[in-house]
Amino acid sequence: MGTFILDKTAITEVDVKAGMNIPSMMLTAEKISAPSKIAAAPAEVYQYIEITSYLAPKDSMEMATLRFSVDTDWLDSLGATASDVKMYRYDEETGDWAVLSTVADGKGASCCNFFADTPSFSLFAITAEKGTASPVSGEPADLPQPTAASTDAPGTAQPTPTDAQTPVQTNADNSAFVIIVVIAIIAACAGAYWWNKSGKK
Repeated sequence: MGTFILDKTAITEVDVKAGMNIPSMMLTAEKISAPSKIAAAPAEVYQYIEITSYLAPKDSMEMATLRFSVDTDWLDSLGATASDVKMYRYDEETGDWAVLSTVADGKGASCCNFFADTPSFSLFAITAEKGTASPVSGEPADLPQPTAASTDAPGTAQPTPTDAQTPVQTNADNSAFVIIVVIAIIAACAGAYWWNKSGKK
């Protein structure tokens, strides 16, 4: 059928594929506030947009591709990424929000671009799920400090100079020295006594 260029909403372009001959068609797109008479769309809503077609016969459109953009600052405020963005169409017959197949289509200076296919025009909601991304801190994370490795072989004690150079005198050595001195004294006394006794004779 043709392409419609829009400039008042997040939807910037509508590509219409006709299911039958459509002599003429007119589209309007309007950004609206959250609807009060129906349930809110799932997730966080970026924009509600109502698209209405005129002049074309009912059910004459086979499908339409909606091209739209979402501000990256808004995504960042939710901790969300392009993969979290979904477009929903409100189904007036069932009263439910139907998710459309939403495809990321590149990134601009300040926005992410997408497109989604819809079987008909209605009220649409551009949404994003809140992400789990944390703000990036400028401070580096604390890292464990390396400890100095020991040069000693495992399980091997290194002797100090004092241990190597100073002999240890045991109690057994002291006892042997005392016994020798006592024996020498006794022997001297016995010799003196024997000498005196021999001299008297």
